[in-house]
Amino acid sequence: SLLSSSSSLNEESQESGGEIEAERVPYEHGTVTLQAVSAQQEIVVRKRRVRIVLPNSKYKLLWDAINLFLMIYCFFAIPYSLAFMPSTCVASWIEISDLLIDFVFLADCFVSSLTAYTDEETGAFVTEPRAIRQRYFHTWLWLDLSTSFPIDHLICITYGPSL
Repeated sequence: SLLSSSSSLNEESQESGGEIEAERVPYEHGTVTLQAVSAQQEIVVRKRRVRIVLPNSKYKLLWDAINLFLMIYCFFAIPYSLAFMPSTCVASWIEISDLLIDFVFLADCFVSSLTAYTDEETGAFVTEPRAIRQRYFHTWLWLDLSTSFPIDHLICITYGPSL
């Protein structure tokens, strides 16, 4: 058959003593790996298990709306807490909520590394996971990580409430 599992491919390869040859081939939703066993020349198509998020999907739009709400909250809450609330490093509901918000922003880094982008030349979505990660690594990753990392909680853990 044209499609079979990779375990049967490995068994057939071991039985025949042949090597597995693999070739990565693009398709419309990413890449597949075509593998041929030397003895039988059977082609096995194995799809990637990485789910790519389309930027216009309803789940991505909901995720972006939640992030926008949290950013607006931070826009007001951070200056207010810096001006009027003492830093005690005590686990209050505000400290816990701030930590949860930081984790949501860190999760957004992961979601962004799986979100397709529009190719400027063709206007089509780029859904290749490696290309998406490389683009995100070279554009927004460092800013996203630096702004979402819970440095204030790390300082409290390291130095305690004396700071």
